[in-house]
Amino acid sequence: MQTELDRYAQRRVLRAGETIVREGEYSFLVGTVVRGALRMQRTSRDGHQQIVGLLMAGDTFGRPFSETVPFAIEAASDTTLCCFNKGTLEHLLSRHPELEHRMFLSALNQLDMARDWMIILGGQSVAERIASFFLFLNHRQPSSTAVPSGSEPSRYINVPISRRDIAAFLSTTVETISRTVHSMADKSILRILSPSRFEITDRRRLIDISGAGDLDFCKMGRFGSQKVQRGSGSHPARTLIRKCSIGLQHSGEVQLQELAQ
Repeated sequence: MQTELDRYAQRRVLRAGETIVREGEYSFLVGTVVRGALRMQRTSRDGHQQIVGLLMAGDTFGRPFSETVPFAIEAASDTTLCCFNKGTLEHLLSRHPELEHRMFLSALNQLDMARDWMIILGGQSVAERIASFFLFLNHRQPSSTAVPSGSEPSRYINVPISRRDIAAFLSTTVETISRTVHSMADKSILRILSPSRFEITDRRRLIDISGAGDLDFCKMGRFGSQKVQRGSGSHPARTLIRKCSIGLQHSGEVQLQELAQ
């Protein structure tokens, strides 16, 4: 099975704003996000666009055995994908039940993650939603990218999307996000390292602001990404992106060997 996947996998790099598939169109691609982020959005009858989900490293995109996609999928930042032609992948799924099983688990995990997004968006205040969003990102990101060498784990947050996208997703404004983040920094809850990178300096207070109380985001599995642990052979994305590691190594980008193992 792995030999066949290696034969058909393709690496694709998108710039922020590029579209993979438009809402309601047929998608020829299925794959996994290697780095960066994709946004899924729908357009209402009055033309308003709403971000309904974000896909980050390790998440799969596309709909095997489906004619169209009910939402648009765009690159929210510069993004690297590991892609397969949909027809080819459907053929492989029909021949390899193990791969089909892993794709099914991936779909269930992302369904759980969609429910987790509802927890984030259900925050009564903007501060609650931003705190939940930051904690979500913190536990979604692998330690190899989220934490500098020699530092304690789970202290850093890399935000892979623009503040405009965050504002649209959290139903607020860029200005409100800026004020809230700076207020957290003034209270020594966060340290602003750059517009897209933060250090958590008081995790307990950040959790309190999120409204989670004593709930441990990571251990209790509140968010969907915790259902598949790093290093687990059952992760469906590891099977799909093994081939793409070759192209990334040649380009000097992050290696994916650890994701494929």
